[in-house]
Order: sequence, then structure tokens, then C-alpha cells
Amino acid sequence: MYTYLSVVDTAGITPDLYGVENASRGGYVKGYSYSPYKLRPPFTYMTDFFNEPQIKAHVDFNFGDNWRFWARYTNTSSELAQWSSVKYEFDGKYKDFRQTRYRYFQLALENLATLTDELNFKSTFGLSSIDVHNIEKWDSEIVNDKDNLQNIGWIWSEWEYYARFMLNYEPDKDWLKAAVGFECSYDLIRPAWGKDKDDGLRLATGIISGPSSEAYGTSPYGTRQVDESSDRYFPVGEGWETNSYAFLGEVNLKHSSRMSTLWSARLDKHSYTDYMFSPRFAWIYELKEDEYLKFIAQRSVRMNTQEELYMSHEMGMSNKPEKLDTFEVIYSGKGGKNLFYQASAFLNRNAVIAWDWTARRSAPIGTLRTFGLELETQYKKENWNVGVNHSFVKQLDWQLDKGMDASGISYSDYYVDAGSGVIIRSKGNDLNNWSNHATKLFTNIHFFDGKLTLHGDLKTFWGFEGARDGLNAVAEAGGVPARIRDVKKHDAYDMEMAANLSLTYHISKSAELTFYVQNIPVVGDNKRYSYSSGYKKAYLDRIAWIEEPTMVGVRYQFRF
Repeated sequence: MYTYLSVVDTAGITPDLYGVENASRGGYVKGYSYSPYKLRPPFTYMTDFFNEPQIKAHVDFNFGDNWRFWARYTNTSSELAQWSSVKYEFDGKYKDFRQTRYRYFQLALENLATLTDELNFKSTFGLSSIDVHNIEKWDSEIVNDKDNLQNIGWIWSEWEYYARFMLNYEPDKDWLKAAVGFECSYDLIRPAWGKDKDDGLRLATGIISGPSSEAYGTSPYGTRQVDESSDRYFPVGEGWETNSYAFLGEVNLKHSSRMSTLWSARLDKHSYTDYMFSPRFAWIYELKEDEYLKFIAQRSVRMNTQEELYMSHEMGMSNKPEKLDTFEVIYSGKGGKNLFYQASAFLNRNAVIAWDWTARRSAPIGTLRTFGLELETQYKKENWNVGVNHSFVKQLDWQLDKGMDASGISYSDYYVDAGSGVIIRSKGNDLNNWSNHATKLFTNIHFFDGKLTLHGDLKTFWGFEGARDGLNAVAEAGGVPARIRDVKKHDAYDMEMAANLSLTYHISKSAELTFYVQNIPVVGDNKRYSYSSGYKKAYLDRIAWIEEPTMVGVRYQFRF
């Protein structure tokens, strides 16, 4: 038997939060006017969902000769960190009113049956559920109630009954190994735990129970009312159900003492999709002892979310999946006893699902091609080690689908008429919301025969080239010069470097004491950017970041 339980209570912190709301109001939140034009404090960063502690519990039993049962529960929460994350005033106090909570549990029963010396059969049966409660209050006449659907962007639960069966073939001779399997699930979208359909079910703004819902007839986020007149109105009553199943298999062939190949694939089917085929091939060759060359080619086909699949199905639209094709070459080796190194290069082609402004939903919007390199090395000695990893990802091409004008994926294919003769056009050829170059350096040093361990790491983002393309595109289109100058003054999208340090005293085999400092600013201000879906207007309405605080902590751990 194995058990685990943790309860974490986090008060959070009021961060330095920068946001640009429109052409006239921008800067750090506590210093600019936010609708309805009054100074407001920023939200509480990393706080618990309305003072509910975050819980993680797990229990795991092995019984009989080949049975296993395990159960898990988690409760996590976070603020919705973006440019509009400010506190709201009611009952004479400022309170956080944009938060998200996820609750999740899973039960699983597993059996491994030995059929012959070469065959075994593994069965898995599961029941799981997720409960989501996302509050997105905006200024209006809406009541100040965190449980009222007029203040809620997402509230729902999903229940899944799951089964998986795998037949594994492992002969004494290791030239061949194989597995074939089948998995299926029955999923139910339902109101949130402990809620009914009228006060506990809302997805994608307009998926509600119907005219009896608390959200019916309201006008969220400045859009038109949620009723029969809206093309986003989907009355679903208590919810809906779907089925999915998949066939999967894998063959591992050893062609010689040095060369082997791996062939695998899965075929998925959902109630609202066509069949989705995801194959994978890998070639592994041992050049010499501890030195390998690998080649991998694969396609990953991934369907959209349940609510998006449902809406497309109801509107008679095709549910096209996201397809990611990847080709990768990896070389790994050793230099003597202490030096380890690896280099890889990959090429991706992705038929992207992302946010569609016009339809206000996630949908296929374009095709992305990227190229990347990753280099890493580590040097190990008995009492210390040091390592470095560097990754480089470069957009080769971004092409919007027909009928699409813009996306937050990249500004390289972009056209938005912002009005008043201002047109934001294509700029650059980089990924938005991404740093082309990222580096991590780390070391661990042991002192006094292992009694003390010093750990340090340094992470560096060398700049966000794609986001800088967007800033330049707005500037060339005629964006407000004062706003653009202010953003550049804060070194937005330039290098960000932060460090972490810890010192651990190993008291005994079962006890240790650790002192640590996280998020030490070295270059920049520990900016954590919110996701940018692209500029839709002449002003900078999607530039926002939190300056994450430095954290000092102490931890005592005892194992028994």
C-alpha cells in the first residue's frame, strides 16, 4: 500500500501587473484608470480559490498476485492572470473576482494476467471526473455572487467511464516484442458537482441548460444576449454524452545487435469526428558503446475539446482535427566516464487549432511549419555535476486558412483593418508567445561527505521575437506612439533571466532540511506574459505581464 496527502494553503501576493487597456489607459494596474475609470489594485497572484486550500490525495493497493487498485483526488486553483485581472469593489471592499478552480478524482482497477511464458494480458477499468469553476466577472449590473452564472465563464463537470485492454508478446529471444490493444470511453458532460443544470452548467458563453438558466437573456463580456437570437446559443438541458474508442499497436524489431526499429500506431474515433490515424516510426542505431543515432517520424492527430466538437456537430460542420507531423534526428553519446551529451534537430508541420476571433471559438485556422535544435551536455563527478541545455525553435512559415485574416500564432501572415484608415499588416517570420532561444544552466554540489547539497540553476529566455514583430506591426500601422514608447521603455519582449538556489542538509536517511530562493531576477523583471491572441485594434490591447515575485522558503521532509 502507498498513500500520499498534501494540503497547501496559499495567501498569494499583490504583483506588479502591467496592462494596456486601450489607447488612453495603460501602465501598471495600480496606476491607471480601468473601467469605470477609477484606480484599482491588481488581483492577488497565486492565491487559493476563495480561500479553499489545494489538496492532493492518493492511495494505491497491490493485492492478490496481479491486481492493483488506486484512487486519486486533486483540487487546484489559480487567478486568471491577464491584463484585466483587477479587484472588484463590493460590500465596501476590493475582492478578487476572476479565479479558476479545478477538482478531479480518478478510480482505477488494473489486472495483469500471464497467459503463457510469452504472452500477458493487461486490463484497466477506470472512472474519473473533472469539475471546473471559472469566474470571469466584468463591470456591469450583475450581482456580486461568485456562483451566479452571469459572473461565470465556465462551470461544468465531465464524467468518464474508461476501459483499456492490452495483449503483450515478449518472447525469450529479444528480436521481437509486440503489443496490441483496444480502449474505449463513455463521457458525460454534466452540471458542476453539487449543482443543477440551471446554476451549474455553462460552457463557451452560450452553452447553457436553456431558458430556465441563470445565464439566459444576459449579455456577457459586452456581447449580445444569450438567447435564441444568438448564433452561440446552445440549449443542452442536463448536458450531453459521447463515446470514443481506439485501436492501438506497437512492434519492436531488433534487426541486429546494433540496430532496431519501432513501429506503432493508433486509430481513434469519437462520436463527433471521423477516424483519426496517428502512426509513429523510430530507427535506433548504436554507433558504438553508449553512442546512439536515432530517427523518429510521427503524426499526432488531436481532436478539439468536447464543447467545440459539440457546437460543430450541432451546426452541421466538420470537426477537423489538429495534425502534427514531426521528423526528428537525435545523436547521444559519452566522452569518457564523466561527460554526457546529446543533440537533436526536428522539423514540424502543424495544421493548427487555435482561437478564431470571428467565431469566438477554437477552430482550425492555419498551417505552421517550424524547425528546431536542442543541445545539452552534462559533466558528472562523484561530488558535483554541471549541465547546460539550449533550445532553438524557428518558424519557417505560417499560412492562415482561407477566410482568416489574423491569429495570435504569428504576425507573419496578418491583416486587420482597425478602422480610421489604420491597417495592421504582416510583419516578421517568428512565433508569437514564444522565445526562439532558451537556455538552462544547472549544478549540484555535495559537501561534507554528502551531508550538504547546494543546487543552483539559471534559466534564460533570449527575447520574444514574434511578440516584438507584433509591436512593430502596430507601430507601423499608426498605433499610439506614447503607448508604444512606454512598452519599449520597460524592455518588453527582451531578455529575461532568473535563478533558483537551494541548500539541503541531509539529517539522516529519512530526514532533510532545505532552504531555497526561487525567481531571483538577474536580467529583466521576471515578466510572466499573458497569452496574446493578436492585436485587433490600433492600440495595444494585448500587452500584459506580471512581474513574478522572488520567493524564499524552508522545507523539512521526513520519510517513513
